[in-house]
Amino acid sequence: MVKRNLKIMKKIKFPFWGQRNKELKIDLSDKKEQEQEQFYDTFKPNSDTEIIEHFIKSEKEAVEYNFQGQMFPLYHYEIKRILRSSMNAIEQSQCIEAFYYSLRLNNIYYGCHKKNYSHFKSAFSRLLSDIQYNSDILYNSTMNEVFILLNGIDTSISNTEKLNDIDFADFKVIISFINKCMSYTFRESMVKKQEQFTKFSENATLMNLIRKNTFPFVCSSYYNDSEILFAIYLLLYFYDKPAFEQLRQQVEQLSTTEKPRQDFNSAIQNYFIPYGEN
Repeated sequence: MVKRNLKIMKKIKFPFWGQRNKELKIDLSDKKEQEQEQFYDTFKPNSDTEIIEHFIKSEKEAVEYNFQGQMFPLYHYEIKRILRSSMNAIEQSQCIEAFYYSLRLNNIYYGCHKKNYSHFKSAFSRLLSDIQYNSDILYNSTMNEVFILLNGIDTSISNTEKLNDIDFADFKVIISFINKCMSYTFRESMVKKQEQFTKFSENATLMNLIRKNTFPFVCSSYYNDSEILFAIYLLLYFYDKPAFEQLRQQVEQLSTTEKPRQDFNSAIQNYFIPYGEN
């Protein structure tokens, strides 16, 4: 008896009437992923333009067939370098496509060159439009905090241009804040070196976004007890006590069994109070 390849299918259950079609689709997804893996394992690009062209091609197919594109894991350093450059040799449409697929992969912390900020905003707006139809794009990722931070929890079309209200200088501060949050392994270190967050507390745009959108994020289905959210609590606790107290009162309205309230109180009791005076 021939054994079937059940690498992807083994834990998936189907209704009887759709089982065969879904099995075929998953088998095809597996096949496409393997084809990409084999191709990019020996791929030798000759230019930045070729790297971006193949990155877009790989991710388009990956989205269509629901798998992780196989070029990005092998060339993520090169892709990051290119996306942060001026990309003078790359067409505008490809710049936007490349930013879009990079954002889908949770890489907002790459930021962009000032010359390409308008392209980045176009890609971000496209992603927000996609989220209306597939909120799983934000599931458990850095993008969910950044998305809420910049846009609140509204994903309507009228909200897709909100990034246009943020100038490039403030955008750089937000990206720098994200990168700073992600650079810490231990939260104790973040609190002990709280002075490194002073410059972020002095940016009015970032602080206004935090005051406005933190509680909606805490209450949303995108909630994640991440380093970014912890750093947001830190900014408010040490640099804007009135806003922190307002947030505390809002969180206290949540049930004592809800994880956001437990995580919030844990941040205060286990980190801010013990380490805040050091």
